Amino acid sequence: MGDSFSEQDLVFAAEYRLGTQYVVSGTRRDAFEFAKHYANAEIEAAWRKARYKIWEYHEATDTCVEFEQEEILRELKNWLEGFEYHENI
Repeated sequence: MGDSFSEQDLVFAAEYRLGTQYVVSGTRRDAFEFAKHYANAEIEAAWRKARYKIWEYHEATDTCVEFEQEEILRELKNWLEGFEYHENI
């Protein structure tokens, strides 16, 4: 509760070209969308890179990850062109 979309959510939405997806979790209201189509393997690879990047940051700053998926989604824009993640809409 409180986190955001999972890797499987992104893969499913891209595979079936579902358009903008919304999640309500506790008080969170988030959305994501792809401006272009990505294959499952591309999304999975970008997710792994973004996950590595956030964990690298937290290790370097000696901080804790509170909501891993949310942080990964913020980072994904650096790995997937046209990916948009909207928080607390």
